[in-house]
Amino acid sequence: MTQEELYEKCAGVLKAQLETLRRISLIQQKIKDAALNKKWVDFEGGCRSADECSKRLSDLEKERFFLMEGAKTGNLKSREKFNFYSFTNDFPKEKRAGLNDLRRAVKHEASRVRFTNDALNRYLNSQISLVSGVLEAAFPDRRGVIYGRKGKTRNSDMRSIVLNRSF
Repeated sequence: MTQEELYEKCAGVLKAQLETLRRISLIQQKIKDAALNKKWVDFEGGCRSADECSKRLSDLEKERFFLMEGAKTGNLKSREKFNFYSFTNDFPKEKRAGLNDLRRAVKHEASRVRFTNDALNRYLNSQISLVSGVLEAAFPDRRGVIYGRKGKTRNSDMRSIVLNRSF
């Protein structure tokens, strides 16, 4: 593979990663809105879409590592760690700068997505704890017992519970 082809493929992978991360960011907003508005069907659909994007992102990362491994040369000193910036050193200055800028944009977007995801997880976990506490206080004799639609007991892991009655 020529250096130009390698550059184009690597830039394409980085652009695809950036677009996927931006799509995940939009999906996270939809998931958050669905959770706040108690639209559980939309919430589940958003989670499925986020899982698909996560798999796509993982595949793109594997492809990027494959490209970098294929380009690895014996020019590196034995103790030098081969990383993305070592990989881009072989490109002309403007192409190196372009790849490095794309990589930084991907890292920035990934950090934003991670931060948003952590905040959403904290919110959902606090809501689960709140509902668990309310159920324990309201029904101490049924502590830890959840009943399904057909009246049978269900696992009380509180992953999916919808209350359609007020206390």
